[in-house]
This record gives sequence, C-alpha cells and structure tokens, in this order.
Amino acid sequence: MKRLGTIIMILPEGTPGRIVRLNLSAWGRRTLILVTVLGLVWCGVTTRAFLRQKEVLDRCAALENEARVLRLVSEERDVKIHRMTEELSRLREQSRFIKGFLGLDSKGSLKGSLGQGGEAVSLKDPAHAWNPSPCRLSVEGNPMDPAPPEALQAADLETLARDFDAIIETLKRRQKELDRTPSISLVDPKKSWISSSYGPRVSPFTGKRQFHLGVDLAAWKGTPIMATADGKVSYVGKMGPLGLVVKIRHNSIFTTLYGHLLKAEVKRGQRVERGQVIGLMGNSGRSTGYHVHYAVVKRGRYADPTPYLMDRMNGRFFLADSTHSQTRIR
Repeated sequence: MKRLGTIIMILPEGTPGRIVRLNLSAWGRRTLILVTVLGLVWCGVTTRAFLRQKEVLDRCAALENEARVLRLVSEERDVKIHRMTEELSRLREQSRFIKGFLGLDSKGSLKGSLGQGGEAVSLKDPAHAWNPSPCRLSVEGNPMDPAPPEALQAADLETLARDFDAIIETLKRRQKELDRTPSISLVDPKKSWISSSYGPRVSPFTGKRQFHLGVDLAAWKGTPIMATADGKVSYVGKMGPLGLVVKIRHNSIFTTLYGHLLKAEVKRGQRVERGQVIGLMGNSGRSTGYHVHYAVVKRGRYADPTPYLMDRMNGRFFLADSTHSQTRIR
C-alpha cells in the first residue's frame, strides 16, 4: 500500500502566478511541527524574560530614587542630631552652674556623656550596605532605624529634665523667701531722709542716752508708707509712745513695725505685697515731728533695719525705693 505524504501548496495573492508545491514526507511533517513548536516556545520565553528584565530595571530605578531621598533625610537628621547634642551640652553646663549657685546637692546629677562630643552616628556604615544583584544599587544605611547616639539617650534626657524641675522648684521657693524678706525702703528715698539711726542715741525727750530699736525716716505729713515685703498684717492700733502702729508678719523669721502713722490703710489679717501702701506718715504718739519709726524683728529679736533698706556698694550706702531702683543718700 502506498504511503501518504503531505502536500503544502503556496498560492500567491492577487495576480495569478506560479504555484509552489511542497511534498512533505511523514518525517518532514514531524520536523516542521517540532520547529514551529520550538519557535513559539522560544518567543514566549524571550518575551517573558524581556518583561521581567524591564520590571527589574524599573524597580532598580525606583530604589535608586528612594536611596537618594533617604540619603538626604539621613544628612538632615545628622545635622539635627549634632545641633541637639550641642544644645543639650549647653543645657547641661547651665544646669551644673545653677545647681552649684543654688547649693543643690549632687544627688541625681547628670551622668554619662551627655553632650560630651564625639562622633555622631554614621549612616554610612558598610555593615548596612545593600547591593542587590539585578543592578549596582547601594543604599547607605537605614536612616529610619539608626543606633541612637549616647548623647540622646532617654535616661540622660530624663535626668536633665528632673534637674531642671528641681532647679525651678528651688527658684520658686527662694523667690517666695525673697518676697517675704524686707528689702526696700518703706518711704520714697527722694522725698525722705533718715532722722535717727538704729542703736545708742540721746533721747530728744529726756536728754539721756538710750538704745533706739529702729530707724526713723522723716518726710512731709501724709507721705505714703509702703510694706517692705510680702506678708500678713498682724496688728493695727495704738502702741504707747509709738502712736498708731501697723505690724506685718512676713514669715517665721521676719516681722516689721511701722509707727507714728497718721492713718492706716490696711486692716488686721489683710495680706499685703511688697511696695503696697499700708499707711500715711504722721506724728502720732510721742514724737517731735512727722516721721515713721521702722523696726525689723528677726527671730524674735530687734535687728538693725539698715541692711534691709540699703545695698552696700563700694563702701557706700544706697537706699532702695519703691520701684526697687537705688538712690544714694550718702
């Protein structure tokens, strides 16, 4: 029996022409099919590889752009860390100075190397380098997750915060103490003068020597008399030779007394502030003229009021007025 073959006819399109006939045997037919299949497979593999390569290149380009952004962020972060380290170092030095000035104990003082300088965290450590094989891309570290510099450790920051809290509380306490310490003149120094000092003197009434337990400040009738510190009025009324008196208890240490007043402008139990008018200068009680007798009692004993009226500067005395300025009187 005659074996059948395969005939392939190629007919030109359009005008009639020569007809090409290809007579393929069974072996030729199988070869043609195999070549066709292999060609299709090769085309598919090539197309897939091309698409994959394009995807990888696009990814590399995106990573390169991301790396540039991260490098800029890391550089900016390095600058911020350097500035913060310098600022914290400055704050630490200020804390030490203020604590020393206030006499605070060394407990809880700053430790470690906060603000001590040294090299900042490097974002270019080769250990963090990344080099993917599809393209030669390197990302210099990971600026979002670096090892924190020693100067910025939370413990040091908390210690610094506690120190400044202690300093602030101490300053507030000292401020309250100062506010309740007599420190200004009770009369405007530009409109008054010291007519009698603290200590031994000859009495203007008996002519005998006596100890004067305060300072007399003379001025015109009705001159305002001011509280020399914050406190609470403990007494308003007559007190023998001192006439009309106002007494102010400032704290457990200081009490001040203002005598010979014409009129009191405060009541017992009233709280007053430094510089507040508490009365008017008069001549009540045993007096030879318009003046105010000012006494300072410290821990239950009369003290010389002069140091609480004046600041000593180069051996000269300055009397503080109601606005805390200084006016020289001698």
